[in-house]
Amino acid sequence: MSESNQNLRYIDFFDLYPDEPVLSGVARYRQKMLISSNNNLFEMCFNRKKPTLRLDFPKCLGILVASLAPGHWLTESQILNNHTLFPILSPWLQPHKRGKLRDTILEEPKLRPYSLTRDNTLVDEEQYLKYCSLCVTEDRSSFGECYWHLQHQIINNEVCAKHFVHLKSSKLTLKAMLKHLITLEEIDIDFSALAVDSSDHKSNWFLQTAQDINWLFTQQNLHPASGNIFNQYQLLLSKHPHFKETYFGNFNRLKDILKDQLSSSNFILWSSKHILRQFPIYADYHNAMHHLMFLRLIECPLPIFFKLSYT
Repeated sequence: MSESNQNLRYIDFFDLYPDEPVLSGVARYRQKMLISSNNNLFEMCFNRKKPTLRLDFPKCLGILVASLAPGHWLTESQILNNHTLFPILSPWLQPHKRGKLRDTILEEPKLRPYSLTRDNTLVDEEQYLKYCSLCVTEDRSSFGECYWHLQHQIINNEVCAKHFVHLKSSKLTLKAMLKHLITLEEIDIDFSALAVDSSDHKSNWFLQTAQDINWLFTQQNLHPASGNIFNQYQLLLSKHPHFKETYFGNFNRLKDILKDQLSSSNFILWSSKHILRQFPIYADYHNAMHHLMFLRLIECPLPIFFKLSYT
């Protein structure tokens, strides 16, 4: 533990609910403890008045864990894997970058930040935060209050994987939530629920995407069986019936096949143009959502993809 961590004052009554972003928990803690100053709140939790505020990959979480009362259930591993988007991005990274990302989230802020904005944006500060009305009812019954769910905020995630309903827009931007630390309890909730239409191809696509995201969160230390993602895609394309006779480096041929498949689906997903423009099968491509979309397009389930091996 660093010297700065040793001088921290322990904080009491801090908790995180299942699938809750760290800063949602911090916002609820602010209300619970009647803390009027955000600077005081951040200094208590992160040992600094202006920490890096991100919903997906917040920094200084090691300091937060160290500041909790002795015997608290929340560990660095639990906060990393259950309350950040580390489980969504890390499986697609090379091992050394996976470790660098982990250190950036947990360790001292003086560490040189790992670039998280170029290829792998999973949330957008200008987007409206989303919620599931059935989760709100369930959370209030279980915990006495509702809260923001981390998985719901991912770009292109439009369905609750647990309740099979479309997510609601809160009309509150992520940027505003981070600035003012607004909890879900503070906004007007629309309790209507629109179930996913199983006959609608696009709705099913979003449901499958939500289930893929949820599956990634249930895995611990997930990594490709072949050692890296590039090898994994090589194995996939060599065994896939649509691609096994296509030379791996012939991306134009691959694009033509996928374009035909997209046009036959009668809809164009938001990220399709990105998938076709820059394939995730490049050795160092990190956009987790593009990986999910690509695998969905070629109908390869995630568990099968990660288990492919040369043996």
